[in-house]
Formats: sequence, structure tokens, C-alpha cells
Amino acid sequence: DAFSAPNLKMYKFDLQKAINFPLNSMLEDKSSAENWRNFNEKIKTLVRLLSGQTCAINSTLTINPTKHPYSIEYCLVFLARKIVEKGEETVGSRPETAFQYCQVIIEVLKHVKNFETIILAQFNEKCPYTIPYYKSRIPNHTDEQFME
Repeated sequence: DAFSAPNLKMYKFDLQKAINFPLNSMLEDKSSAENWRNFNEKIKTLVRLLSGQTCAINSTLTINPTKHPYSIEYCLVFLARKIVEKGEETVGSRPETAFQYCQVIIEVLKHVKNFETIILAQFNEKCPYTIPYYKSRIPNHTDEQFME
């Protein structure tokens, strides 16, 4: 709701691009040293953005996440949603990409502690089985009653 004002529409779109652009370009083959450096640079860009620093995302987009008081929180939630989305789309067909997304999550967690709660909430929203629930057995119930 904080970004629903018409004057913030472009800013919100730029924040989304600032998350999407590095995240989408991370899936290149990391076998070469050049691609590995690019991957690490994309992670550093995301971390700088989420730390509140002005970032040059590409040649045409430079963004300052401190223009609005909720920009960084918005970016954290948007990043978590995108990671969960990408996990569902990409990891199913290319399991090796899971390690790349895990590395992104870990690097962001090193610098932004509350990202843990946000990413777990997004995973739990998509798949509630990420939080185990064990139904307690009531005394004197048969196996059939317990399994209902």
C-alpha cells in the first residue's frame, strides 16, 4: 500500500527491476571464471541495494533505495517472493540452480538478518509443509481415529 501513490509507481517499478535484473541473469553457466565473477558481482549488487546503498543495476538504471522509508522492506519481500517463484519454476527442471539461489539467500542473510523471517514466510506461504506439524495422539484413541 505504501507504493500505491501514482508518483511512486515508477519508483516501485525501478525497485522491482533492480531485484529482477540481477536475479534473472544469475542462471548462466558458472563453469568459467568470468561467469563466476559475474555471479558474485550480481550478489554484491543485491546486497548493496538491500543495505540501502545507491546501486547501478545496468547502464540505464541507478537506484537509491532510501527515497522511501519502506523501500528496503519492499525489496526484501519482493526478493523473497522471486526466489520462491524461481525455485518453483527453475529448480524443478534444472536442480543445479538450487545452489545458486541458496548462495543468494545466504549472502543476503549475512547482511540483512530479518531476511530469514521473510524468506521462511514466503516458503511457508507457498508450501505449508516447510514447518513440520505433528498431531498429538489422544489417549485411548485407536490407530484409525488418530489417522483421521
